[in-house]
Amino acid sequence: MLRSNNGVVRGVQCTVKLSIVLTGLCATLAAQAPDAQLRLAAANGRTSFRLGEPIALELSFTSAAAGKYSISGGNTDRMGLENFQEEFRISPPAGTSDPLADYFQGGMVASGLGWVAELSAKPVVVNKDLNQWVRFERPGRYRVRAISHRVSAGGKPVELESNEIAIELVDDPAWRAAQPAEAARVLRTVPKSGESAVFQRRMAAARQLWYLDTPESIGESARLLDGTDAQVEQVLLMGLMASGRRPLVIETMEQLLGGPAQPVSWAFLETLARLKAWTEVPVGAYPADAARQPAWREAVQRRYQRQTAIQKELQSQMAVALERKRGSAKAMSLRTLLEAAAPDSIAASQRAGMAGLFFDLPTGLQSELLGYQWNRISGPAMIPVLRKIFDAVPDTIYPVSGPATFALQRLYELDPAEGRSLILAEIARPFPRYGASTLSLLPDATLPDMEEKMMANLELSPGHVDRRVVEELIARYSTARILDRVKTFYARVDAQMRARTEMVGTPPRRLAAPACEPPLYAYFLRTDPPYGEKLLRTAMAERSYEMGRCWMAAIGATARYFVNPQWEAVAVEGLKDATVIVKIDAVKALGQYGSPGAAGPLWEGFAYWHEWWKNKPAEINEENRQLERAYMQALSQAHNWMATADDLARAEALCITEGCRGEMEQNRRFWTRPLTVTVGQSSDGSFSVSLLQYSVQSLAEGRRRLLQLPKGTAIAWKQAAWEGPSVPAIDAWVAQMERELAGRGVTVAR
Repeated sequence: MLRSNNGVVRGVQCTVKLSIVLTGLCATLAAQAPDAQLRLAAANGRTSFRLGEPIALELSFTSAAAGKYSISGGNTDRMGLENFQEEFRISPPAGTSDPLADYFQGGMVASGLGWVAELSAKPVVVNKDLNQWVRFERPGRYRVRAISHRVSAGGKPVELESNEIAIELVDDPAWRAAQPAEAARVLRTVPKSGESAVFQRRMAAARQLWYLDTPESIGESARLLDGTDAQVEQVLLMGLMASGRRPLVIETMEQLLGGPAQPVSWAFLETLARLKAWTEVPVGAYPADAARQPAWREAVQRRYQRQTAIQKELQSQMAVALERKRGSAKAMSLRTLLEAAAPDSIAASQRAGMAGLFFDLPTGLQSELLGYQWNRISGPAMIPVLRKIFDAVPDTIYPVSGPATFALQRLYELDPAEGRSLILAEIARPFPRYGASTLSLLPDATLPDMEEKMMANLELSPGHVDRRVVEELIARYSTARILDRVKTFYARVDAQMRARTEMVGTPPRRLAAPACEPPLYAYFLRTDPPYGEKLLRTAMAERSYEMGRCWMAAIGATARYFVNPQWEAVAVEGLKDATVIVKIDAVKALGQYGSPGAAGPLWEGFAYWHEWWKNKPAEINEENRQLERAYMQALSQAHNWMATADDLARAEALCITEGCRGEMEQNRRFWTRPLTVTVGQSSDGSFSVSLLQYSVQSLAEGRRRLLQLPKGTAIAWKQAAWEGPSVPAIDAWVAQMERELAGRGVTVAR
């Protein structure tokens, strides 16, 4: 049985742009930057604001030393890394406080994606709402300065201090009273949309509810935590956690929890649990005194444990209240309960209940349940739901979208006979409404009875067929019986493409180009390998056409459908191509699809690249940096063979850039004795396995990687979980793997 790795407060890190913990710790490491400047200004020159109104600031960064400094950032709100990028100093401080002190005093690591830009004389402007850093509890005149840590030089953070600006806060009770209803009206009546203007309007309304912090805004925010818009919900829950009226927030949410019309989303449940835990187990700021730090960590751990317990209590309360809820409120609340449960603990009656309420959910959440949360609702009760979704798909030439995207696959899983019939019917369509990934689910190696129809569809004139999907289906299912017809078709298309006379672009360029059909190259490689190899080589050699670009990516694009020794021979030759873009494509494809025999040519190619650049590292352009990254990824993460510690050391020696060497060194450190193999199950029921530098998302993939370990390797098992008992499915898999590995000379440390 595996031992559980119970979670505790994660350690303090200070890696700018990657992970930062606790405001102030990183600032102590920052150097000053005399030739970089930060200018603070109120947006649009406005300096007078009502209490509860957004206080929009502009932080303008410049440097006279072009190329010396870089600046990084994320989104506008104080979330993730953005919390640690700035501090705001307020004078006088009386009547002000940090609204999110509790949220960011939990010892959490913040990480995320963002942007990086070079600092120059041209200002880089960052927009922030001061409300998210400072709560103004009374009217008055205040002075504001910003301290920023988002600028770095040579990878090391520098600290910039801004000028001081003056702002005035005034009280306007009539204005404040009118705002909650208007903001809530926007969020209820302006539909969620991908359009930027709509998104910004909805986000602005959510922020307004946050900043008001009145009983009315608190009630609206809590009611709008309904699970329909994750980005808006994030702002709303931050506002509730930032509230200076915490007892009222808790009281409001507890009343709504059992209300018949209130949908209870996971965000609602977690926010309420956090607020109650923060109230019961207060935790102050991280102490500078080392002697007090262990007690602080213990307090954080107690608060986390209490939050977990409260969350379970709230789930029990919600389960009791579920029968009182109606329609979408009941559907959302049941979905939240299923989300909180381990998938194998969800009863058939609960799954049936979700099936009965399925269409009361927003389509976005329907798609989530049919997608990555499928194992929470899968069961016979879902078959009528899936049929209804599938039957509603329009008989058009356009691909499916929304919940229908998953309907055919899930129906095939629950009722293979019916699903097969529907898949075959889709394959027969000139315009299949489902993509090749779904239509390729059948276990058949070939479908001889369908290839005449597929060929007839392929031969239809342009505009009357989705040719690429049909080509993909031919690559997947067709036999050599239609080989000659496919060859004839390809030759005709190739001749037509080369003969095109249309001119496009400025300056005008002739649209003529050779045919580019990677699915057909794959089909030919499978049914007539010498011919397929010849055609792929021809595609790689055709570079005289100005609009012909197939050669740039044909190796990797073909490998998505089929690979064999003939394909690999072409890919290996691509490593020596005169153009870097082809080399990158070949390296990536061989790492992902190549046989273990491809390792030798990859090492030779990397060594050649190293010799070319070793004496002129400063001259490496971005294209060759991409090639280095491709070699680094292919040799350390190759799909069909394992990179040992010696391999990683060899790759590190061939790297030119610090980033490449650093990653290889980090990967090499995983090779300890015994090697740790971490196996875990996520909240959606899926499994993951981490071994050395490899992380895979299924037990089958984990088995494949483990069987690549060299003889004489010793491993130790570890279960990845914050808390809880061993998982039976993992224990059974571990027992099976130990038997298989023992036969290959791999031992398990006890």
